[in-house]
Amino acid sequence: MDAVYSTPFKRTLHTVGPMATAKGFDVLEYNKIEEMDAILKKYKGGTVVVCGHSNTVPAIANYLIGKDSYHQFEESNYGNILVVSVVEKGKIAKVVWLNY
Repeated sequence: MDAVYSTPFKRTLHTVGPMATAKGFDVLEYNKIEEMDAILKKYKGGTVVVCGHSNTVPAIANYLIGKDSYHQFEESNYGNILVVSVVEKGKIAKVVWLNY
């Protein structure tokens, strides 16, 4: 893992905080989907954890794969994990949807 990003809200920070601490990382903040371009460039070939919300996580996945394939999750469903592998944004990307 190369970095951990989260929105600035307590719930998301508390979700990824323990993992980041265990790996020796600070949790970095993001606010807009468009910031994913800079994150992709900075960590090209690496692994980045991004924690968001029921509406932002599917939107980020769609942004990265260049398709409108994922829709907002139910707000009461906290078990969704999207693993997005991106070789080239919008062209070569794959999503694995996990649910616990």
